[in-house]
Parts: sequence; C-alpha cells; structure tokens
Amino acid sequence: MPSIKVTETAIDRSMKVATYYTDTVVSRLQIYMGKKAPVWYFRTRATGRTKIGTYPDLSIDDARRLAAELGRRYDSGEDISDASIRVIGGAPKAKTVGDAHSDLLQEKAGVWRQSTKRTNLIYWREHIEPKFSHRPLTSITKTEIRAWLNGYESLNQRNNLRAFFGQIFNHAIQDDMCSENPAKSLKKYDVVRTKIFLSPDEAKSLEAELKNMEATAAKVILLCLYTGQRITQTKTLRWEMVTKTETGDILLRVPAMATKHKRVVNILLKPEARELILRQEQLFKGKSEWVFPSPTTDGPISKLDKTMKRACERAGIKTVAAGKTRHTFANIIANDPEQGIEALSHYLGHSNVAITQKAYAELTSERSRVIADKGLFQ
Repeated sequence: MPSIKVTETAIDRSMKVATYYTDTVVSRLQIYMGKKAPVWYFRTRATGRTKIGTYPDLSIDDARRLAAELGRRYDSGEDISDASIRVIGGAPKAKTVGDAHSDLLQEKAGVWRQSTKRTNLIYWREHIEPKFSHRPLTSITKTEIRAWLNGYESLNQRNNLRAFFGQIFNHAIQDDMCSENPAKSLKKYDVVRTKIFLSPDEAKSLEAELKNMEATAAKVILLCLYTGQRITQTKTLRWEMVTKTETGDILLRVPAMATKHKRVVNILLKPEARELILRQEQLFKGKSEWVFPSPTTDGPISKLDKTMKRACERAGIKTVAAGKTRHTFANIIANDPEQGIEALSHYLGHSNVAITQKAYAELTSERSRVIADKGLFQ
C-alpha cells in the first residue's frame, strides 16, 4: 500500500482509481480512490478501516484533524465506532437530491440526447429543484411525492416528473447514496390520448395550398400527407433510399435506424407522391444527397412550423402541427372500406396490425358501419 502526502494535486493527478493510499502526515489516515469520489478512512491493525468521510465534502485538513483525534481516543482505550465519529464531526454528510441529480448528469453526459438534456433541465429547474434540491434523499417519502404530483393538472406532466424523479433515486441507490426509491411504487397516471387530425375536406384544402408554395418545407409536408410517414423520417430522406422499379413505380425504403420499431419499411408511393419525388429529382439529384435539402446549409431541411402555419391560414382551416399529417393520413385510410387495416399498418411502419388497431382504435371503429348498415342476407 503506497504512502503519500495527500494533497489536492495528488488526488487530481497522481493517485490511481481503486487504490488505497496512506497519508504520511497522519499515519492512520488513508484515502481510497473510488470511481465516483475518494473516501477517507481511519485505520488501525485491531479495528481495520472505519469510514470518516468523502472528499471533497471532507477536506484534507479536516480529515487529518479527525484522524488525529480518533488516534488519541483509540490510544486512550476508547472504542472507535460510527457514533464516536459523529460526535467529533466526522459523519458523512447526508446526500441531497441535488447531489444525486448532479451525479446523474455527470454519468449521462455522453448518453442523453440534446433534446433529453433540455427537457430534463426544465423539469429540474422549474419543478424539482425549488422544492427538493436541498432535501436529504432519506427524508423524502412516497406520500410527499404523490401529494406534490397531484398538484399538477396535466397527467402527462405528472408522469414525466414521476419518471425523472424516479431516475434520480435509482441512480442514487446505485451509488449507495440511499437505499429506497419512494417514487418506485407510485402508479403511472392514466392518460387518455386523442388523435388530432384534419378532415378529408380540410386535408384537401391544405394540399392545394401546399402545392402553390415553392418552399422545400411545403414539399416535405405534402409527402407526409401522401404517405403518413413521420416528419423526421421524411426530412432526412436520401436519394439512396428512393428506388425506381422496372414498372415505373417508385419505392421508398426507410432504413431500420430511422423507424420507431427499428425495422425496414418499403413503401410503394401513390401517384401524387411519385410526381412530387420526380420533381425533386429534377431539381436536386446530383446536387445534394438529400431529397429535401436545406436552402441555407449542407444538411436536410429542418424547420417546418412556419410553413405549416401559413398553409393552414391560407386554406382557412385550424392550425395543426406538421406531424398531424400522419394522423390525417391514418384517418382517411382507416375510414375507406376499400383499403384494409393491413395496408395501413404497413404504410405507417408498425411492426404488426395490433399496434395500428390500438393506436387508431377510435378511427377504425367507424369501418364497422359498412357491415352494420347492411342486412346479413341482402
């Protein structure tokens, strides 16, 4: 076991992780270089190692003072215990929710997406930090969390805060900051999600206005309306994903990494979608790898909101997000008796028909009217 004069520089630069070092100033003081933080120990041959604190919560000078005082007590015949350490001020500080959150951010720095970081930062700063940041982890109860969450009207917000709060505690348990997660046993709030979509007449008016607009963003929205694809998938289309068949059809190949269920989806385009792709081919193929390139950067088009809002206003319909074109497409296809749910499921990129039926149950229920309005033996 190496002996070294413990200094801040030595801790930062010289000491290796998972190694014990003995301080040359106070011989019974040891420091263990843990992966998360260095840990101070008071050690004798008879009692072994006794934890007295964690660096930097317990500074080098304070650690030496405590170790020297414990040495005097040990030499005088006193027992060295956690209680005696607390008496002389060496008890490890109770970890707070703020400590656990900071540690979680450090661990997930290279894992979370930027959008996830931004969302979690909002949850922390606006909702969790003001009420819980200074609180010791062990002082927070399930009843308190439930009462706090019930103060929010939005069920989605309750679920998101519950999930993030639980993630903080799960991380704290892994790092031995606490032993229980009070948010674990809280049930998820039931959220009734309604699909927002345009009626067939509204969709037709929107299509007409989008056709009259020259912006690339308008072409993206149009293709989403024609195919029911997600906005992100459509914006990032490359020419290598577009294939012309021998019969003159155009096949759109969506790679697995771009789909929600991580499976390849091949879509045969409708005539209007095929015509749109051919126009884009004349304008951009050979000049850009993207089917819908950005006019200002080398990447794909990024923002669609302003174009969608302008098109809705010109069409005289309610303004909806560009992503609602997917629900609109599903609504039109689901209520067409001539088109099966299996085809809709494939177009939407779902892994099986059951997912489509669950996601669009309120839409597909109307299809039963074809049977209900007709006599059995007619």
